[in-house]
Amino acid sequence: MNRGIMQVASAFMVAGAVAACDGRSGAGGREPVAITGKRVSVPASRALQRATGLTQIPRPRDPGQLTELLDQHYPRTLRDAGRVGAVLLDVRVDETGIVREALPVSPPPLPAGSRIRAVAQVTDPRTGRTVEEELPNDYDMAFAPAAQQALLASRFTPAIRDGQAVPYTVRMTVRFGQPAPPR
Repeated sequence: MNRGIMQVASAFMVAGAVAACDGRSGAGGREPVAITGKRVSVPASRALQRATGLTQIPRPRDPGQLTELLDQHYPRTLRDAGRVGAVLLDVRVDETGIVREALPVSPPPLPAGSRIRAVAQVTDPRTGRTVEEELPNDYDMAFAPAAQQALLASRFTPAIRDGQAVPYTVRMTVRFGQPAPPR
């Protein structure tokens, strides 16, 4: 059931099931958040708080619904071929939580001979223990239109600054994982 997975992490974790933030801060800056159907972690980091005054960054109001939207928008040709992949997007969320824009961007290039080992920290709901999972690095722009459609159809909680909701752009990767069987 949990086919489309979206997570956000820092620029140090650029990869498959993790959405990457580019680490820039300031007005319109980006900061990490982890999102799956099971767990949402959204407090702004101290660096982000100092740079922008944000205490919360945007997150899906219903991660399960976003997962369903990703599954619904999984491109049929890619699903039938068993392809999985991820798309990096700048997602602009207004002060009411409406996604106003989801623009695909190219992942940052790596220096020749470099390799990024992407790791996500996941909390096991049964034990409460945090474990690390290595993630693939499989960006594929063929998934961009589907990711955009799913994000534009979802609602987020807005960013919070000084107790007030504010518009904010977050950079995240949307990953299309194990495709569900056709319905």
